[in-house]
Amino acid sequence: MVPGSHTWVDRRPDEETPTVKAVMPAGSVMFFLGSVFHGGGANQTQRSRCGVILEYCVGWVRPQENHFLGVPKAIVRELPVRLQELLGYNVHGLLGNVDGRHPRKYLAD
Repeated sequence: MVPGSHTWVDRRPDEETPTVKAVMPAGSVMFFLGSVFHGGGANQTQRSRCGVILEYCVGWVRPQENHFLGVPKAIVRELPVRLQELLGYNVHGLLGNVDGRHPRKYLAD
């Protein structure tokens, strides 16, 4: 990871940017802001590693990638319902509808 990179405005790391490895004993937890430049390292053990990403996104924030436009309907129609939901074809209370309709209804169009 690149310490302090969460404060950068018009800068990106390059080959010369100092990085720090997050080496910790088993069972450790590391918290960092998503704005920190970071990368993953290879699991060099014989055991599985578990990672958890917890995110909060208020309803008015647009997704990083618009799956409605990025994944063709023909492909989405063939996916299991759960994968369709993960792409955004789902509603949560009042959030996620399209013209008052469940977005999955648009897959029939």
